[in-house]
Amino acid sequence: IAKLSERPVYVFNELTIRENINSYRDALNLFYPKPSSLFYASKAFLNLAMGSLLFQEKIGIDVCSEGELYIALKAKIPPSHIIMHGNNKSAQELRLAVQSNIHCIIVDNKDELFLLEKVCSELKLQCNVLLRINPDIEVATHKYMDTGTKESKFGFYADREKIPEYLKKVCASNYVKFKGIHFHIGSN
Repeated sequence: IAKLSERPVYVFNELTIRENINSYRDALNLFYPKPSSLFYASKAFLNLAMGSLLFQEKIGIDVCSEGELYIALKAKIPPSHIIMHGNNKSAQELRLAVQSNIHCIIVDNKDELFLLEKVCSELKLQCNVLLRINPDIEVATHKYMDTGTKESKFGFYADREKIPEYLKKVCASNYVKFKGIHFHIGSN
């Protein structure tokens, strides 16, 4: 058993976090005066205290696992302020996301799209979807953070010309609601 002194301690400055959130809001209002929303990437750090802070600031959250979704819901973040992404979502994670009625799920590939449609139809619930398209763009970043090149495991790339066919098939069920396209070219 580790001694108390051997355990890591994480210290966050709540005031700085709130100031940064307001800086992002101010920048959006200045440079993009249309309605917009801020979403916190839970992969950066998430516990109930951070979730509570996000709830207080009316910030949305981007989760990529069942555990992160669970914490966000326990922190009282409204499901309408939660999006889910990730390239390897399980049926169980998708089921929880759909049952929780989150804002949308970002889908990375056709298998996930068809799995999501199956989950939605079994539950008889609708789900908003964004399709993550791999744009095949090189950026100056570390190779482990590069998510927008054709070698990346993220997003539709090889079969992206078939996306209209996939959408037609899954949207015919009236459970999957296509809402748009998502791009992401790097983690920093």
